[in-house]
Amino acid sequence: AGIYLVAQITIWFIKVDQTKADNMLITEIITESVNIETAFPIDLFKWDKSSEQYTAYAHDSRGREIVISLSPIGIDGETLYIGFKRDHRLDVTGWGEAGRIFATVLQSVKLYLEENPRPDVILFLAMESRRQSVYARIIKRYAADFGYKLEGISNGQFRLRDIQKSDK
Repeated sequence: AGIYLVAQITIWFIKVDQTKADNMLITEIITESVNIETAFPIDLFKWDKSSEQYTAYAHDSRGREIVISLSPIGIDGETLYIGFKRDHRLDVTGWGEAGRIFATVLQSVKLYLEENPRPDVILFLAMESRRQSVYARIIKRYAADFGYKLEGISNGQFRLRDIQKSDK
């Protein structure tokens, strides 16, 4: 049971030949810029019976579409697969606003959790190794706000467990 969050966020200031110190600075900047209060407004959050998923739609400051898919899996929806993209792209776009985009994804997860049974486990995949430290900081910072704790990271996959169910 869990939530699968597969995501690519835009980090416009990453260079190919960065040093470890540069990566740490970028991690700090993005982590500090993720604030659910700065999320782009969710234009629409709906259940699509044909695809059996919730979809949240938002637009960034330049009008580009952000689509967040939340697909319950399992008999009781105890697992949730989450994916998001901006302007139909999963890759690094170089357009900026990474913190606000991730905050928008967090806002859509919050909406899902308010309207549906809580999954036991959340799994989040960082598709690029350079994003793993950024995602780890963000997840550690916000997991408890959603009632989850980080259990571990393996091969870019973050495993979070519902705090209320973690001792069962």
